Amino acid sequence: MKNIRLLRIFADIPIISFFCTVAILFNSCEDIEYPEEPTNVGINNHGFIANGIRMVKKNGFEIDNSISSIFDTSVNIAGDFTLKASLNSKNEDKSLKYPSAAITWYTFEMANDVDLPKEYPFIGFYSSQPIDSSKCYIRLYYSESEGAFGIYDNVISGSVIFTKYDSICSGIFNLIIACDDDTVYINDGKFDYEIRQY
Repeated sequence: MKNIRLLRIFADIPIISFFCTVAILFNSCEDIEYPEEPTNVGINNHGFIANGIRMVKKNGFEIDNSISSIFDTSVNIAGDFTLKASLNSKNEDKSLKYPSAAITWYTFEMANDVDLPKEYPFIGFYSSQPIDSSKCYIRLYYSESEGAFGIYDNVISGSVIFTKYDSICSGIFNLIIACDDDTVYINDGKFDYEIRQY
């Protein structure tokens, strides 16, 4: 009897896999519109212009099997709130695979009673020791074309302005960031996400 049950479960695996694959592909192919204006209602979207190209949220699953774009909060050892943002992005033109970009940033003193709007200058991931809680630590992963991939953390200028921070995090940002001799110019950045809290 036990063996029959196992056979039935294994027989269902291809069907389950098929529907999971369809769900992931459907999610990945969903049209994402570029946000023309900043919002603060938790629509779970972002957009920015990188080197003159409009970038939109990239849905679906990435190489590390994590969901594409999230805002998380946690509490660090000192008891301060830490906000982590991950913004995976693709060319707004669906016919073009590149450029693609992923922005990750951390702030270390976000709290629900922070005065808004609140601006944090961007700083590279490894630019300051000990941690400077008045800055927002950022890194950009950017691919201009196939095989042309860079990790950018030399911040030339830029900042993020948080306009809402409770169960929703929203705001605007601009950034000029370099990797060796290559520079990416990001402007008109905006984000509006529900926060996952831990």
